Amino acid sequence: ISHPRIVIISFPIEYQRRQQHFMSLEPVIAQEKEFLRNMVNRIASLRPHLLLVQSHISGLALQYLAEANIAVVYNVKQSVIEAVSRFAQTEIISSIDMVALKPVHVGKSASFDVKTHVHNDIPERKKTYIYISGCPKELGCTIVLRGASMPVLSKMKRITEFMVYVVYNLKLETCLMRDEYVLIPSNDENSGSLSPSKRRATHTIVSSSGKPASPYDAISAASDRLQ
Repeated sequence: ISHPRIVIISFPIEYQRRQQHFMSLEPVIAQEKEFLRNMVNRIASLRPHLLLVQSHISGLALQYLAEANIAVVYNVKQSVIEAVSRFAQTEIISSIDMVALKPVHVGKSASFDVKTHVHNDIPERKKTYIYISGCPKELGCTIVLRGASMPVLSKMKRITEFMVYVVYNLKLETCLMRDEYVLIPSNDENSGSLSPSKRRATHTIVSSSGKPASPYDAISAASDRLQ
């Protein structure tokens, strides 16, 4: 699907029957059809091409959504729901009343594809993946690991996730140090190969009382040196 409109919901699309009461079967079926038809009509009013559902969905609702030409992916993990919500820049609808009470921002992407890969190392020899492509790169990405057996790839996945956290934490620490005007020593300075002029330039600026100067005093002193 090219340029799909994406809607994400976290509640189940099914009719909640009352288990403690004896009722005739025909009225219950009629109520279920009417309830699911109204719910699908509300979802279809957003004009989505792709619907991601975190919970279950009844077979009758799937039929109504197929008649409305809406592709459905259900029983999606919460982590995937949150990632797609961030990539596609759409909100997660937690209740059907949200559709009626306020405007819902529908997500968009460049394309939506479904691909099935067949390999001897994959359990049951095949696995299906969905691809949502064309989202802004600064919002995130997906890393694909391949070329080894499943046990090795599982270990590589845990290592990759850990390294992503390490790199992200290092980036945050570096930004914090820069905000606090902390000078990070380089490898040349640690090895003692800096020239005397560079060493003088990297010394911490102190006030007349001998205490470290405030950021504003440091900026002022640096401006005087440049002048």
